Amino acid sequence: MKKTLAIIATFCISAPLFALPDWLPPLNLSAGGGGLFNIHWSDARLREQFRDYTGGFMPAPPPAPEGTLLPGFPTADTLKAMSNGLFEARELTTGGGIFGFFDATFVMTSAALVFNRVQHTVAIPDHPFLPGLDGEETRTSNFTQLNLGVFLKYPFEVSPGWSVFPLLGADWQIALGSFDSSMRENFDTVRGAGGDAPSIAAFWNSMWLRLGAGVDRAISDNLFLRGELLYGVKLPSRYERRMADYWQDELRGMSNGFHARLALGYTFGKL
Repeated sequence: MKKTLAIIATFCISAPLFALPDWLPPLNLSAGGGGLFNIHWSDARLREQFRDYTGGFMPAPPPAPEGTLLPGFPTADTLKAMSNGLFEARELTTGGGIFGFFDATFVMTSAALVFNRVQHTVAIPDHPFLPGLDGEETRTSNFTQLNLGVFLKYPFEVSPGWSVFPLLGADWQIALGSFDSSMRENFDTVRGAGGDAPSIAAFWNSMWLRLGAGVDRAISDNLFLRGELLYGVKLPSRYERRMADYWQDELRGMSNGFHARLALGYTFGKL
């Protein structure tokens, strides 16, 4: 991150030393801020090779413990199937926040504070060798995060006072705070079953790759309104990479969705 910021700062400082070709738009410096909204989702499906699995159980020694859910002890094949994704998981995240940006015509940096509401749904499909365990549970959690972004852009003036620009870049997603009570309950269950619960950084910190477009509308010589819409794909977090065997080898196991921003900006002048 420090190296990236140093490169951007060097570019902005040294830009006046170089003459831009006539066909390029002028190099303007601007900054501003506003609000944002995001919605993204992930959909991790049961592995197809286990969907119709009809593994078995070794008979339980008599008498079976009272209240035993399983008809015996799982066989090795059944345990393998269960450890490789015997569930379906869906996640829907919606949120909003505030952000600020600094723009040097072709490069834009941004920082955002985002408040998210996350709905986690885990479903166990109906399987003949897990009688009575099928069902679905949804829990809602809240996360606060800091997003630090760097984007490349190229503005086109489409009419006096209006310009549009494509955007390509990345956002670093950094968790703030700690797990809320709902997520702590989830991971307490994981710990109780002998699993390893991650830190919030391992669970949440990641990078988004984003592609989209924006539009600027001048409202005075120096002030302008800016709107942006981006589609992004989140790379797996450290925890998700560890759990990668649970997902199919497809993007549907990764978070993806839309990010919209509206801001008021101020142009300082041309370099």
